[in-house]
Amino acid sequence: MTIKFRRFSDFLSIVGMKAAGKTTVTKAYCKELRVLIFIDPTWQVGELGYVVHFPERIIPAFEKFKKVIYQPKKMDKETYREAFAACLSLTNYTLGVDEIDKFARPRWYLCEEVREIINRGRAQGIGLICNTRRPHMIHNDIRSNSDHVICFKLHEERDLKYMSEWMGIDKSVIKELLKYESLYYNVHASTVTRQRPLY
Repeated sequence: MTIKFRRFSDFLSIVGMKAAGKTTVTKAYCKELRVLIFIDPTWQVGELGYVVHFPERIIPAFEKFKKVIYQPKKMDKETYREAFAACLSLTNYTLGVDEIDKFARPRWYLCEEVREIINRGRAQGIGLICNTRRPHMIHNDIRSNSDHVICFKLHEERDLKYMSEWMGIDKSVIKELLKYESLYYNVHASTVTRQRPLY
């Protein structure tokens, strides 16, 4: 199934346990985009665009190449704040964030810039694609702002419960997914569709 993802406004959340297909699908959607910034703390998607390692290089690289992968050399709060501030200063692109739970936990944001992007980014033409292995550890603003959700197999009880409540299905449906199978939840239509591997 192809999601009708509006690249300058929609919010796609991708969740799943390790090696279930989450990162591969994230890459597949991002590869199709012509204008992208990707926050890549685990250095997994460097092939998608021009790689930079320092926040001050994000904007110049974006202006020149239009597809920028930020792989931080330092992983402290201030460095990430500068990176997200750079992203927030731009318009009309899609922002990808790997392991969004590192930046937006249930009771806190890493920085105000992350909160602004999640809650108001679409108003300035920022679409968002994010993923996580631990959906119960993401901020509720992600849940309330997502337009599309792709859920791969999960096994941790808290994650199963969280996603079953979010999508309105029994958690056994998620737990019994085969490797690389997923569920697509269209938030606006309130429909859940089982998908064979997307790749």
